[in-house]
Amino acid sequence: MSTQPLSQGEVELALSNLPGWHFEDNKLSAEFEFPNHLFAVAVVSAIGLFQEELNHHATLSLTYNKLIVVTTTHDAGNKVTKKDITLAHKITEFVE
Repeated sequence: MSTQPLSQGEVELALSNLPGWHFEDNKLSAEFEFPNHLFAVAVVSAIGLFQEELNHHATLSLTYNKLIVVTTTHDAGNKVTKKDITLAHKITEFVE
């Protein structure tokens, strides 16, 4: 998968299919809220599997039942690439 940074327009187009995700400071981010802590931990574990499958790892911050996901591609100078969009789609599909 390409590590070429996406343009602002490409990111905005991709975000039109990713409800709840935001683009700021060359990063994609989303916040999710779950019924309880154990549910949130299970989601974090699933995201870990997606990250290993894609060999692309986001920053995950868990506080009780709230999860914040921030992703950017280090190999692209910490810019958003198709890898970030793919990971965001996998996460969104899983939590919906």
